[in-house]
Amino acid sequence: MKSAGSEYLFRDDKGNRLKEIKNGFKAACRRADINGLRFHDLRHTASTRMIEIGASMVAASRILGHSDIKTK
Repeated sequence: MKSAGSEYLFRDDKGNRLKEIKNGFKAACRRADINGLRFHDLRHTASTRMIEIGASMVAASRILGHSDIKTK
C-alpha cells in the first residue's frame, strides 16, 4: 500500500486510488465489518454534527450544497 500520507482516502488493496468513491466506501465498510451504512448517511451525520457544535441551519445547508434549507 502507499504511505499513510496519501491524498486518497479510499484505495484498493494495492494502494491505488479507487475511481468510484462509493465502491471504495462499500469496500471500506466490508473490511471494517460495518453493515447497512450508506455513503449518503455521511452527509446526514455531517449536518447533525455541524448543528450540534453551533452551526446555523443555513450554514449547514450551504456547506452541503442545498439550494433550499428544507432539503434533507
